[in-house]
Amino acid sequence: LVFSTADKGVVLGATSNTDANTISDYEEGTWTPAYGGSSVAPTVTYATQAGSYVKVGDFVHVQGRIKTDATSSGSGNLRLTGLPFTNINQSDAYSTFHIGYNNAWSADKSPISGLLNANTSHVTLYTARASDARDGRGIVLNCSDLTNGTGKNDIIFSMTYRAD
Repeated sequence: LVFSTADKGVVLGATSNTDANTISDYEEGTWTPAYGGSSVAPTVTYATQAGSYVKVGDFVHVQGRIKTDATSSGSGNLRLTGLPFTNINQSDAYSTFHIGYNNAWSADKSPISGLLNANTSHVTLYTARASDARDGRGIVLNCSDLTNGTGKNDIIFSMTYRAD
């Protein structure tokens, strides 16, 4: 279906065009995930940076893989940046980041999950390591936890969130 005017879409579960039941936006694309820091982004040479997304209405599903060949510096909490859309700006609009595979991190420093806060476009990465202080949601990784070397800091991930 192609609509000749804006603000049209496919209506689901209703017999009239009500906004709540209309899908007016569908998009597929790619994006480039990167590692970042809450204070200063690390310097990174990547072996793999692959991301894809599907957006239906305001729901966005992302997936991808990121792997490094060299890292240095950076400070603050370790983040995954470059999401294709900013998370919705509503209180309690959190989304969890699923890491299905991780490899080649320093011992006891591999990420197991992440958190996307409201009105942001980066994911803060978390680990289960007991040596770090908890921030109320888990144990935050730091930029210094990135491992320098070829084929390191490898994760495969996915997440669904609502775009602003």
